[in-house]
Amino acid sequence: MGKKIILGTAQSISGYGVTNSEESVDMHKLLSNFYNLGGRDIDTAPNYANAEKIIGTHSYLFNVTTKIPLIQNVSKKDYSLLASDSIQKSMHNLKASSIENLLIHDVKSFIHNFNDNVVQLIESLKSTGVIKNFGASVYSPEELEQLMSLISIDLVQFPLSPFNQVFLSSHFLKKLNSQGVSTYARSIYMQGLLVTEKYKSIPYFDRWSRNFEDWFKFCKVQEISPPQACLAFINSIDFLDGYVVGVTSKKELEELFIKRRGLNDSLFNRFAINDNELIDPRNWI
Repeated sequence: MGKKIILGTAQSISGYGVTNSEESVDMHKLLSNFYNLGGRDIDTAPNYANAEKIIGTHSYLFNVTTKIPLIQNVSKKDYSLLASDSIQKSMHNLKASSIENLLIHDVKSFIHNFNDNVVQLIESLKSTGVIKNFGASVYSPEELEQLMSLISIDLVQFPLSPFNQVFLSSHFLKKLNSQGVSTYARSIYMQGLLVTEKYKSIPYFDRWSRNFEDWFKFCKVQEISPPQACLAFINSIDFLDGYVVGVTSKKELEELFIKRRGLNDSLFNRFAINDNELIDPRNWI
């Protein structure tokens, strides 16, 4: 059985990602094309411009994942109230009485404000059927371990790409799989850095130019496009349920559904970079 393809909607934000243009994409068309190709899973968030409202006109067709956004500079009591308000607003935007998955978008603020009221809120949402699954979008295994010491989760999204193999090296995927936690990769193109050569025009990435050159040379030698190489990497990982991917055109969308040539996972080992200045986009300048 193939890995689940989840259409990310962060691209609805004009200029999202270091390699994207300033033009926002036509989400209505993308959703329609995605559905026609067989896609049924959508990932969004309250801070993705008007993505939730657009999805709301199509939400009956899809399994939707949305998020509790960053909430800061509030008391722990107010945190759970504001989180509840945000969820209700998302449900209204999505025109839905229930959603498939609710994720924590900023784990650090969630952990800082964690209390019994938060636990009660999540348990109530699940017991009443407002949400089916609860989880988090994380950046590191350490962040995930800290979260899981506080509350049970059903699924997790995390960055995974040929350059960022931290969750593979930590054996976290097998551990989560054995615990029944669904695992979904995101940032599989590193915001486009691994599928274009626009890194050359961004001075911040100069220090890793040889890594990028090696990657694009590898794709040429293998006679495979960079997006297909990234997807081949993702599909080579057994302990992975699916991946979130954003696109900006129908052509990019169709590329997700074509039958692709597999590549042995060992071919990608040399590309792993354990440098947070590169693999964590929060550090990019």
